[in-house]
Amino acid sequence: MPIPDANVIGGNGRMFGRKAHALGPGAGQWSDGFYPHGQASQGPGWAPGQSSCSGWGPGCGGWGPVGSFDWVGPNFPDHVQPPGLVSGLAGGSGNVPPGLTGYPVDIDLWFSDQLIDSDATLRVSTTTVAQTFGHFSDGTIFEWSCSSGVLSGSGQRVNWTPDTVGTATVEVCADRPTGPTRCLAKEFEVAAAPARVSIEGVETVLDLGFGRFASVTGHIVGAAPGTVELAMFKHTDVHYLDDAPITLESDGTFSVLAFLFDNVSRINVVAKAPGVELSTFPGCNAHWCWGDEDPASGRHLPVFPDQVEVSDVDIHYLRVSTHPDPAVAALDDRRASIPVLGTADSYLYRASAESEQYYLYDQATVAIGLVAAGEYARAAALLDGLQAAHLSDGSWPFLMWDNGDPYWWDGDIRYTGANSWAVMAFNAYHIATGTTTYSAVVIDALDYLDSLRHADGARMPLRFNPSDLPSTTWDERDVNSFEHNADALSAFAGHAQVLGYESHPGTIADLEGWIGDRWNGTYFNPGTHTIFGDNARERYLDTQTWGLLALGGVDTMYHDGLRNDCSVFFDVAGHVRGLTGLLGFSDFAWSTGELPYGPFIWSEGTLGYIAALDEVERATGTTVMCEGFGSDDLYDTMSQMLLDAELPTSTSNAHPEYTEVPGTAALGWWLMVDAGLNPFRPWDAL
Repeated sequence: MPIPDANVIGGNGRMFGRKAHALGPGAGQWSDGFYPHGQASQGPGWAPGQSSCSGWGPGCGGWGPVGSFDWVGPNFPDHVQPPGLVSGLAGGSGNVPPGLTGYPVDIDLWFSDQLIDSDATLRVSTTTVAQTFGHFSDGTIFEWSCSSGVLSGSGQRVNWTPDTVGTATVEVCADRPTGPTRCLAKEFEVAAAPARVSIEGVETVLDLGFGRFASVTGHIVGAAPGTVELAMFKHTDVHYLDDAPITLESDGTFSVLAFLFDNVSRINVVAKAPGVELSTFPGCNAHWCWGDEDPASGRHLPVFPDQVEVSDVDIHYLRVSTHPDPAVAALDDRRASIPVLGTADSYLYRASAESEQYYLYDQATVAIGLVAAGEYARAAALLDGLQAAHLSDGSWPFLMWDNGDPYWWDGDIRYTGANSWAVMAFNAYHIATGTTTYSAVVIDALDYLDSLRHADGARMPLRFNPSDLPSTTWDERDVNSFEHNADALSAFAGHAQVLGYESHPGTIADLEGWIGDRWNGTYFNPGTHTIFGDNARERYLDTQTWGLLALGGVDTMYHDGLRNDCSVFFDVAGHVRGLTGLLGFSDFAWSTGELPYGPFIWSEGTLGYIAALDEVERATGTTVMCEGFGSDDLYDTMSQMLLDAELPTSTSNAHPEYTEVPGTAALGWWLMVDAGLNPFRPWDAL
């Protein structure tokens, strides 16, 4: 996908445009790039370079005996949530297909002992569709999720919805070049799908200044007439039941006229059994009224009595900002004003649509995203907030209160990567606007970052954190994160672009050398320990993408890191709510390639991968594909996941930190990717 090589195009001031697809934003988690876990084992499977060939692996030629393989499941992991909330997926392109009859099912298949080193064929008896997969290592876990109506996707994970309620059969066969084929069949019961609620729109009918009457419309599927009723809760600081009746038509559509005060942030439409009475809990002074976290989706929902049967809840976030770009409007609604003496209003941004926390990394990604979108005034207001939150030694806390004060929940947490991202944000603003407005704060911050450099062999990378943290078993001062040092490289190099010379001579070249030293011939190792050396036990998605973004896309050797990300982290069958068959990447794996939480799609990381693909094409004209999918395909998935300018942190998965809650960091990443900006090298856009 060629990106125009121009300074600024379009009336909105975007640096160099990507495409005119749907607009929208995202969420994400910050990855530190190095976790000394202390386990003696790296998990099941082979390790690259091992000499033993007890199973299939690199250097293990031939087939060997076909070992045993067994089912783990079928199961229904966390699909039915207390107190009866259903968070299963139902399929379709944004909506649940009317013909859905099967309840969502996850089936895990565990290959034990020897490898089934051949073509393994999955047959689903209800669809008569067969899919062939490749070679599998010992301990590989497969997932098939019922969701899309037919068997689809490729690789180890596909989407499938049974076409009937009742008994279904899945058969997996291991074929050998010679000898008998071994097959394993499993029958399981497919339950009826639950009702699924979808809010489609909230339109103002009458604006009264302090509030408005609004028409809330949507539809429900999977429920026979007369088997379900709807209710609506409005959320301010707590969840209040609205007493307006909801009309449910025979075709499954519904509508309600509701009054919404200006401080209502979101609404919840609830599907319940007929005759069940819901209410705002008395007094509204306990967690019953505040709501509770749904363990499957991570979203904050009303709490219902244990005996109440609730089929589903859909959430609609209400926009207050009227900005025409819904991503920018969503960010506007997350601002906390912290007026700075002598300046206009300044802001920090909440970590998610449902959070009251303010992370430094989020502020930086949002600021760069606003710069990429040409929203310089908004970016400056945020940078004013960061300037006000600056500590006396030139650093920032990793987490802040809404007034910019440090939130030291675990001691002196001033992660190097997040501090570097803050400098990257100021650099991006200076480069885009041609100003040096925040030079003083950048100089202080770079002096602080340079003070974290210490000897690691012949190089001088930056420490993970300036002090040891009590909650971890490892000393952060001895750890050097690849991602943090890639961030720092961008921080120093970006300021050099602004000044026309290096403020800390030799630092940029030394960081480039240390980063290059981490290349193991296939991908970048995620960091080092000053005593124990390279961390070769773990792989991180961002290590490859951020490394390439920081170094630039010219060196084709580093393109292999993106291909390695593809082979380890890529998922073609992510699902969230009614969306299925989504493309993207998870975040972490052991060096064996094992994904501890299975495959899923992490929005922020996937956007970073898109940015890396774009950087390669910008620098070399080369198109790097992942299993036949390119940058545009991944961008389209992110567009599909964009719901009311809210991008879920991830698709459904078992990781407790990656939920469906819409976050803030990838809103910034969305704006960067939409504009075609590499946040590590914004000078390349000019």
